[in-house]
Amino acid sequence: MAAKKKDAELIDLVLNEAMRQDSLVHQWATALGTKAALYMVFAGFVFTAETEIVKLASGPVARAILCAALFLSLLGVIPLLSASFLYLYKKPLRPTKLRERFMELETLLIKEKVPEEDRILTFKDKLANSYSRCVDENSDINEKIANKLEWAALLLGLSIGALVLLVLVLSMPTLTNL
Repeated sequence: MAAKKKDAELIDLVLNEAMRQDSLVHQWATALGTKAALYMVFAGFVFTAETEIVKLASGPVARAILCAALFLSLLGVIPLLSASFLYLYKKPLRPTKLRERFMELETLLIKEKVPEEDRILTFKDKLANSYSRCVDENSDINEKIANKLEWAALLLGLSIGALVLLVLVLSMPTLTNL
């Protein structure tokens, strides 16, 4: 009997932790979505600034730097768009479906003459496993999105670096005609 109680406590612990982590994963996904949107606005700002600077650029060196900056900012948009796609997050069963599944499982367990205490333990175990799988899969999706956002930030940073280099070139009168 003590083993069953220990199993029940462990399953309760896993279930509570899985539900807590599921909530954290969804908060993380929301934050990533906000970051992706902000990066998109920032990328648009950088691209607009670069196209305005094109009017000032004269000479092959300045044009080459500007083309590199524009290319990097456009390249930075690709991971942003990719990160913004709707991913198929795994969700736990809705309460009505969950109840149906548990009723089916209960019918099977009753036919097998499983005691009620063990049936409840089985239900909790199944629910904990379901939440755990959701958390694992959704965490993987969030990590993919976060990696794409890092790539976008790197490319946009390089684009801004090229833009700064261009401004330095344009500010030096001897280099302007290059």
